[in-house]
Amino acid sequence: NITPNLSAAEPVLCEGELLSLSATGVPGGANFEWFFNDGNTVVSLGTTADPELIIADVSVSNAGNYSVVASAGGCISPPSNVEVVVVGGLLSQAPVLVAADDTPCEGAPLQLTTTAYPGLDVTYQWMFNDGNGAVNLGTSATPSFEINNVNSSNSGDYLVVAGTTGCPPQSSN
Repeated sequence: NITPNLSAAEPVLCEGELLSLSATGVPGGANFEWFFNDGNTVVSLGTTADPELIIADVSVSNAGNYSVVASAGGCISPPSNVEVVVVGGLLSQAPVLVAADDTPCEGAPLQLTTTAYPGLDVTYQWMFNDGNGAVNLGTSATPSFEINNVNSSNSGDYLVVAGTTGCPPQSSN
């Protein structure tokens, strides 16, 4: 038996993109049964005579583990390697940055918050520009960031860039 080798043209995608899976290393004339595992359940996606499976307009529900089995002449191959596919969710809107206090007292904390995107795995990159160019303050998985003991050097413009894996990031106001 020959075990198919499975690969994705792009294993990291953004919602709405095209997932293309290819099985190689199998002689011509084989049929291919495609499987998907979302971490809870393994389901058959169907059988094709083509060693390529296309899923158009993917959503975050298409993220998971894919595999394929080839069959020819009554023989069935062992399952292929597992191809892990990550699908990032598009942000519904650009993040909106809000400071709890626009003019905090010296020595006080500055609390910044922004738009939350429930159900999405978002990374927030917090930026500061004092007029000499933007500086990265840090990255978080939550829509809030705090700067302790502010002073006059913290005066300037703040910005947050939010994004999910595979999708283009969006900048705040």
